[in-house]
Amino acid sequence: RFYVVDAVGEGLLVVQTRPAPRVTRRVALPGGPYAAAVEPDRHDLYVTLTARNEVVRLPAHSRPFVDARFPAVQAPRAIAVTSGAVLVRGAAATQILAPRDPDGERDR
Repeated sequence: RFYVVDAVGEGLLVVQTRPAPRVTRRVALPGGPYAAAVEPDRHDLYVTLTARNEVVRLPAHSRPFVDARFPAVQAPRAIAVTSGAVLVRGAAATQILAPRDPDGERDR
């Protein structure tokens, strides 16, 4: 499967690839979803919401839902995940989020 940010429709599309590509789910993400990155080790998906200056985290599976929200830099337009940190690039600044504690538990 893969995920598509629908900026116009303000949502996240889940696309299954077998037997043929098809959209199997749409998650509403009001607030201007723009960029996404997957953390493969923890199976999390991060999406920027530019109108809310926010990043949301969803479990990266076939039925994702928003399970955490993080304040972000102004107009977050790019995101990347590396070594447990989430890098967010906004209109004029870059931010590093550490959305887990040292034991690997989710922040709540």
